[in-house]
Amino acid sequence: MTITSFDLSSARRAAAQDRTAEWVGQFLATEGGNELLAAALAQDPHWWAGPVWLPLEALERLAGPEDEDVLCVIDPEEWEDDVAAMEEELEAGWEPPPLLAQHEPDGRLLLQDGNHRFEALSRDGADGAWVLVYFDSPEARDAFVESAVPCSAPRSDLGGNDMGADGTWNITMDSPMGAQQATLTLVTDGGSLSGKLAGPQGEMAFEGGTVDGDNLAWTISIEQPMPMQIETTATVDGDSLTGESKLGAFGTAKLTGTRA
Repeated sequence: MTITSFDLSSARRAAAQDRTAEWVGQFLATEGGNELLAAALAQDPHWWAGPVWLPLEALERLAGPEDEDVLCVIDPEEWEDDVAAMEEELEAGWEPPPLLAQHEPDGRLLLQDGNHRFEALSRDGADGAWVLVYFDSPEARDAFVESAVPCSAPRSDLGGNDMGADGTWNITMDSPMGAQQATLTLVTDGGSLSGKLAGPQGEMAFEGGTVDGDNLAWTISIEQPMPMQIETTATVDGDSLTGESKLGAFGTAKLTGTRA
């Protein structure tokens, strides 16, 4: 996957295709200007969450001027010039790429990339930011996703379209076999919809869905417990999702969800 732009939308598309590691590597090696971190991350496997909207106060900035308690000291004049330039871009409508944070076993989130963006957002009055978080194990990632309580993203930052369907949803499908829990990731690109569904039967990606205002439609092909195409229509209302899925010969199932 060759990426030509590095923004929130492209990060979401990469996440929907399980290619966040590729997105991060290419971003750091090019526009991000952090080749050392790109090389370090490539040495070992990591598990990713996001982009997820997190409070700035939940992140620990590691770089900054020498008069601050930081790990990586940056020349004060260089720091101020870079942050001031980003502030101007934010005021002009710039959407910064997601920040990159490392999850520590004690729960801390260390800001490995995006320290300048973090500071510019903070000075601009932002309460939170879109973040890609990486973990050393899938168990740590899953526990974080289940327990994290991100702050609400401003509507202008939800991307894709006004309804903000993009992101991760915790959904429940009332199927003939009982209530089924799953995680749904949605990525919009104009009137197109793609994403993935992760549940008891594994993880299934889909493309070719549609977006029409608040209305979504997509189809997922499954093989277990039997081959079937699940045709779903849903409506997003803020942080809620409702709809129904056609389950072939098994009829229809109601679908409800909340934004993760």
